[in-house]
Amino acid sequence: MFGWFKRRDLRGDLLEAIKAQQPNAYGFSIMNWINETKGYGVSFGRLYMVLSELETKGIITSEWGEATPERGFRRKRLYALASVAEKG
Repeated sequence: MFGWFKRRDLRGDLLEAIKAQQPNAYGFSIMNWINETKGYGVSFGRLYMVLSELETKGIITSEWGEATPERGFRRKRLYALASVAEKG
């Protein structure tokens, strides 16, 4: 039927996306990875809600990246798996 009606394990897909993109995983790249790799879309609201939940539980960490001219001198929030971030 419609792909976006299927029940998905968004938390697992987010962790997989972060692992695949470390150390440069950020919101938009994670969203694109899920769309291209898993074949379904996720809204920014849902994405950031689950990222926040995972960070609160200590499963992932985040930090602000450097501001770049390409982004109008805005910074990206970069995400990493907690176990990888602690080792680095």
